[in-house]
Order: sequence, then C-alpha cells, then structure tokens
Amino acid sequence: MFKFNKNYNDLKQVEVFYPDFKKLHDSLEQEGKYPYNSCFEGKIKGMEGEDEKTATYLLQSSETQKKRDKKIEELLRDGFSEIKNGEGTIKYKEVIMVGTNYSKDSTKDFEGARIMFKDNLPNFIIPKGYSRRGIMLYPDRLIFAK
Repeated sequence: MFKFNKNYNDLKQVEVFYPDFKKLHDSLEQEGKYPYNSCFEGKIKGMEGEDEKTATYLLQSSETQKKRDKKIEELLRDGFSEIKNGEGTIKYKEVIMVGTNYSKDSTKDFEGARIMFKDNLPNFIIPKGYSRRGIMLYPDRLIFAK
C-alpha cells in the first residue's frame, strides 16, 4: 500500500506504479477521454488507501515531466539551445518557450522573436512585430532558441 512521504517533488515514490498508470493513461487518451485523476481510482494495485489520490496526482506530475523532458530532447536534437543568460536584447530566428500558464510541458513558438535580458537572465520574449509588449518569463519556463 502506498504511503505518501509528504514531499510533492519526490516523484520517485510513485515510480513503481508508473507502468500501470501509463497503460491506463494511454488507453484513456486512445478512447478520446481526458485522463482525470478520478479515472485511476481503484485501478492500480498497491496504491489503494488514504494516499491513493496523492499517488495519482504524483503520477500525473510524473507524466507531465516525462513529456516535458521528451520535448526538450527533441528541441536539442533539432538544433535549439537553451537560453540561460545574455545581455541586452538578442534577436533569434526562432524561440520556443517550454512551460506556459496552462502546463509546464506545453510550448509556445515565436518566429523572429527577441529575448530581453535583465541581470543576465531571460526576462521577456518580444514577438516579431511588437516593439514594446512581450511575454514575461517566469522561472519554471525554459527558453530555447536558434
């Protein structure tokens, strides 16, 4: 039976349940259903009990992290570099932000965008055609460009 260790960042505590979770998750998506947390209740052996909902939440977080890691691998393979620091404003052919207001694994693409830096860190993305308005960058958003 799963027992939550009170650390929401410790996704390893549910690693043993991931293969069963992934099978259910993928089958729900193939059926065109959204994989709500409630869809997993009572369906993964060993997770039953008072911490089952937390385990499901952690497995959903793990799935999101795996998707994010896969997207980052693809970007690096496609010639993008992670933008971690710089000075002033730098224009790029293409900028991709990984992590949006909606999900940390979603992406937003910008062609011909500029990145403004503050204290050597990416601070804003200024999309092509905008002179003053941009998208503020938060720490959980990763920026890739080429």
